[in-house]
Amino acid sequence: MSERKRRRPERERRGFEDIKSDSTGSQTKPEWFEQQKRERERERGRQPRDKSGNNSRDKSKNNSKGNSKDTPRRKSQRGQTSGARDARPRGAPSRDAGGRQSPRPPSRRDEPRKRKKPMSLFKRRLLIVLALLGMIAVTVFLAESLLLRVTEIKVTGDEIYAQEDILKLCGVREGDNLLLIPASDREQKLESQLPYISKAKITRKIPGTVIIEITASRGVCSIESGGAWYVIAGDGKVLETCPGPKEGLMQVLGVTVQSAKVGETLVLDNEEASTVFTEIVGIIDRLGENGQSAASEFTKMDLTNLYDMRLWYQDRIECILGSNIQLDYKLTYGYGILTHPDPKKRIGEDKNGSLDLSYLPTKRAAYFTPNEGSPGARPTVAPDGTVPDEPAATATPEPGRGDGIPDGPFTG
Repeated sequence: MSERKRRRPERERRGFEDIKSDSTGSQTKPEWFEQQKRERERERGRQPRDKSGNNSRDKSKNNSKGNSKDTPRRKSQRGQTSGARDARPRGAPSRDAGGRQSPRPPSRRDEPRKRKKPMSLFKRRLLIVLALLGMIAVTVFLAESLLLRVTEIKVTGDEIYAQEDILKLCGVREGDNLLLIPASDREQKLESQLPYISKAKITRKIPGTVIIEITASRGVCSIESGGAWYVIAGDGKVLETCPGPKEGLMQVLGVTVQSAKVGETLVLDNEEASTVFTEIVGIIDRLGENGQSAASEFTKMDLTNLYDMRLWYQDRIECILGSNIQLDYKLTYGYGILTHPDPKKRIGEDKNGSLDLSYLPTKRAAYFTPNEGSPGARPTVAPDGTVPDEPAATATPEPGRGDGIPDGPFTG
């Protein structure tokens, strides 16, 4: 073997041996052979162009295109060239027979993307509103399930009724929704149907606690109507009905009852008498010391004459109130004289008589007139420290009349 053959690459020597013929007589050439052929054709395409700008080789080819028929050999070579072209490496640009690069078909990446139409302002707002509503619904559901369910019920305050009776009438149960409990209606129901409850207050605390605070009513006086006696609280509420006057409470005389229903406010036939009665009873209920009512210390009240009202203290001191002017001042001052801690400043427990408080708004003094067998009368110092100029009166002046008021009519 010659030296030139020995230098030929092993691949080229094997390549000629790999050329085989198919059944039609056409030969199949290896890929490297076709690649070398394309490179030679590419070098030929670099020949100088003519004045028209076309390659001379391409021009001769274009002239030869006019032939209507190709020889079988050309067809086979064209098929081989196309097969070789199909066998080119992936990603290599395709070229025609003259070596020119054919235009690459447009890919999907090169196609311009269609811009989506922006969402309208109305749709954006609607989407935001729906999102907020969904968040609120979830929050409400969680709060209602975890925080707003009643898990504990407490009854505090004055113990005048059994806790079971209060809860049964109130209607609050474990598992109820805190926000759906009608507190004002339940409070009113407790105060009206359980008369000795002066005030009921329902408080809701998160999570799941209901507190029912009870304030008791206290009987202040008893009043008779139609053969029955009614126990009245300091706010005029009828607490209960008794066959006789209740022991330890003040009896009220000189009034006529128009309506007296347990759990409701007492109504008298005289509107002015009803107003005065409610005011006096409320003041007496507040007069006690250390939260205790003074109702048990007053035994009787006479409202027959609203300009000469009388009140008896321990059945031994008759307090003359006169008219309804400054009733709070009269009753507070008189009660202070009767219960003063200093024995020298109060009316002794061994004395009885009448304490005139009708002149207190004008003279700033009250006058005590002892009954027969009691020590002499003496003036009582007013709360502002003043003492009347005149000595204590031995007789009670005309009720409701002050200084400077003439006895006869004014004639001008």
